Amino acid sequence: MEFNDIWNNAGGDYAGCMPGAGALSVAPMFINIDPRDYRLVFESRYIDDVTSNGAPFYDFFGNARFDDPSVEPNTGGGEIDYYDIGAPERVPISNGDFDKDGDIDGFDLAVLVSAFGANAKVVEFSYICDMYEDGMIDDQDLDIFAEAFGR
Repeated sequence: MEFNDIWNNAGGDYAGCMPGAGALSVAPMFINIDPRDYRLVFESRYIDDVTSNGAPFYDFFGNARFDDPSVEPNTGGGEIDYYDIGAPERVPISNGDFDKDGDIDGFDLAVLVSAFGANAKVVEFSYICDMYEDGMIDDQDLDIFAEAFGR
């Protein structure tokens, strides 16, 4: 059993079997399991962390695999070391370039500040500022933006 996650099981993690290369036992950090939204949040341990051997080039939704620049080094295996674990690949909503001019600067910061504190599911267009993808424009999004500022 390689590159998988068996976590929080009543009988014990990996009970009756041996974990292989890349096997972990930690919370995957899904966006929201209640409506079955199994996409990974920004801080998930499973981003860029699975083998590409035997895996399709596209995820369950048809998205190409994405090498997340916030994850360094990639810890996956195989010829391509940046596949995410699970059916959906984490593809960020935004990289912080909200005005789409090729850089992340003060104009983009102004967009983020205007949406700060909003519920991304309610306020029109604020979803692009929800870089943490948790439904709110808050400190977590500001932290991600700060890392990208100036690029």
